[in-house]
Amino acid sequence: NLTLDINKLTLKRSSDFAEGIKQLSGNYTPKTKNELKEFLISENYRLLYVAITRARKRLYISTAKKEIYFGKEQNSNPNIIFEELLQN
Repeated sequence: NLTLDINKLTLKRSSDFAEGIKQLSGNYTPKTKNELKEFLISENYRLLYVAITRARKRLYISTAKKEIYFGKEQNSNPNIIFEELLQN
């Protein structure tokens, strides 16, 4: 599950920790939460690109209608970039 929607992306504590470590360098400019989210989204797109381009003969894309977070079941919507593909 790669989050590709910046509004649904939540930063983990490790992001804050890593940002704090980077700030120890004198010439590092701290990033805002939104900049960190944009970076993570771009990383997720790169991972998706690599996964798609490594397919040799077939590529299967699946989605879950429900997800479990912290023991609670929630409905899940596919990302908008897959909507057209999943209708077929």
